Amino acid sequence: MKIETLKVKIQKTTEKLEKSNGTLKRHNAQLIKKSKALTDRGIDLNSYDKFDRNIIDHETYWDLCDYEGKLEDIKNTEKKITETAATLEKLQEQLKNQLTKESETENIIPEVLNIFLKNWKQKCYDFYITLANEYITLISKGYTEYEITREELEKLKKKKYNKNYTYELVNRYTEEETEKILSDNIMEYEKQEIKHSIKNRHIKEYRERHFASDMAILDRIISYNTISEITLNKILDDDVKLKKEMFINRIKEVIGEIKDLTGLRIGDNGEINGIAKGVKCNAKVETITAGGYNIQCWHYRVLVNTVK
Repeated sequence: MKIETLKVKIQKTTEKLEKSNGTLKRHNAQLIKKSKALTDRGIDLNSYDKFDRNIIDHETYWDLCDYEGKLEDIKNTEKKITETAATLEKLQEQLKNQLTKESETENIIPEVLNIFLKNWKQKCYDFYITLANEYITLISKGYTEYEITREELEKLKKKKYNKNYTYELVNRYTEEETEKILSDNIMEYEKQEIKHSIKNRHIKEYRERHFASDMAILDRIISYNTISEITLNKILDDDVKLKKEMFINRIKEVIGEIKDLTGLRIGDNGEINGIAKGVKCNAKVETITAGGYNIQCWHYRVLVNTVK
């Protein structure tokens, strides 16, 4: 779990615990008040039978029910406090471990990895800004700007269901309907509906041309046709932290405890390669990069193989 996520969970759990403690305090105050009212009537709260009609009148019976209900409220709230406190302690321990792990990782990270990931972030940033501007241009285009052509009409599809509940995509309009539309022999509202469909198809096809993960980031950074650079930077900074940890862990899996990473270098192609020395063995580290064009964001794979 990410450190920021843990911090948010700890804050919410702390607030929940404080609220429950406040509730318990209120219940206890109400219990004292109800207890006093009953003892003033001569009721022994340590030994009573609320169903004894010779002693307990109608009003006292219901007051005793309220008293017992309040005891149950206190019991349930105390249980909730115990469970919430245990959850909070667990989250705090997880945060402590994550911070320790992050600190240990930072201490052994070679400078070349920081440079490599700085370059990676910049390339990703440029990619998403370009992609977001393209997408905003597309979704901002008014439906009236689209022309109704035969080619556009033939690309509009609808689902045709079969007897076995499967379906196939077929042309939305028949040849006769297409001719009628192209001859401008339709109502204005029908033209608007067709142009809306054409626009939606272009947007759908654009999203399908790109990776779902990249489009998910666009959905997070675009709001009201405006790009949030703050959100994009946070997404990439979080990813940089994760990639540092994954890079180090990938090397550790092969060489064990790391002794020396000064043998890693960044080549002319921007990839990080070299020799990592560990307690178990030494290994050759290679990164293979791909993407960075208008279809997929720049990414890489890390290969670690033992050497003699």
